Amino acid sequence: MTLVGDPDVGPVSVSSLLESSYLTARAALLQDGVALTDPIPKAFRPGFSRPDCRQVEHAPAPSTSQISIVDGSGNALAMTTTLNVNFGSWITLGGFFLNDAMTNFAIPADGGCPANFPSGGKRPETSMAPVIGMDTNGNLTLVCGSAGAGEIVDYVAQAVVEILAGRPPAAALDDGHVSTAKASYPESVGIVELEQGRAIAQLGPQLRALGHKVRVVPLQSGLAVLVRKQGRWEGAADPRRDGIFASSR
Repeated sequence: MTLVGDPDVGPVSVSSLLESSYLTARAALLQDGVALTDPIPKAFRPGFSRPDCRQVEHAPAPSTSQISIVDGSGNALAMTTTLNVNFGSWITLGGFFLNDAMTNFAIPADGGCPANFPSGGKRPETSMAPVIGMDTNGNLTLVCGSAGAGEIVDYVAQAVVEILAGRPPAAALDDGHVSTAKASYPESVGIVELEQGRAIAQLGPQLRALGHKVRVVPLQSGLAVLVRKQGRWEGAADPRRDGIFASSR
């Protein structure tokens, strides 16, 4: 987006980024055996300036939750919620703990993106990516989302692609992760993160040979997914956290 911030407050370029001609041009930049090492500046259409939108790193404690629900009437919910750190502000409202910080807003003193400066009633930028999927007939087939800070979009995309390819939900969620989320920051362009302690980390040498900068790090996802198969719901929770799948039938 040309502006990273609340779309109810200012314009964003979502429609431009979804134009078929633009997407075709972006796809043409991809080549087998060659790393696209500077993807972000090329991602903005001519005439749009690339914003410098930064944020403070999140606290390492896992404090984001994902809830994926389908009830007996077919109503579905995919909700990602965060407190920033454990128990947030330690203040409750209506039975819910309140977030303790505004680190998803840009910081004016750091020269951040004005579209994302904090103000009353304004939503900060976020990487949350809850998904509800339908088949071609409009039938509910997938409810998914994840915790995991900036890498959430990568976690969700990987899970959805693997499930659509036919992998069982539990196997898809257990697979090792790869993420390029940090590449949105100028100092991290071209970095690929591979999950520490998983077989996928063995791809490091091959990716480096293609020109990627590789880091092997813990990737603390928190996926929760429900998939409709042959008239029944199958589900799984990320083994990296303490979630569970439960069904009343």
